[in-house]
Amino acid sequence: MLDDLKREVLQYALAAEQSGLCKHKSGNFSARDPETGCVCITPTGRDRSELDYEDIVVVDMDARVIEAVTGLRPTSETLMHLAVYRTRRDVNAVVHTHSKAATAFAILTKKDPGHCL
Repeated sequence: MLDDLKREVLQYALAAEQSGLCKHKSGNFSARDPETGCVCITPTGRDRSELDYEDIVVVDMDARVIEAVTGLRPTSETLMHLAVYRTRRDVNAVVHTHSKAATAFAILTKKDPGHCL
């Protein structure tokens, strides 16, 4: 189910890991399928470098697991991702990282980090 979208979520999760935006198991990634409303989201407790697209979990907008091919559970941040999708119908992907640059901007209370991240 939604294999292409799962592959895309995995692609961005791996790219973020490789670029240093998140380390070890921190951060999580999701994408909403506008047609079904289902969300493909990274699992909890798994190092991204070990993920396969089949590890990406599919949930509905009520956080019910629709598909978990490898039996993994969705990230503990699932409700945050779903809140974004409910609030912003124009958003179809959420990237939650723990990057040093984003943290620095938050501490400095800068309004627009722009292209620096």
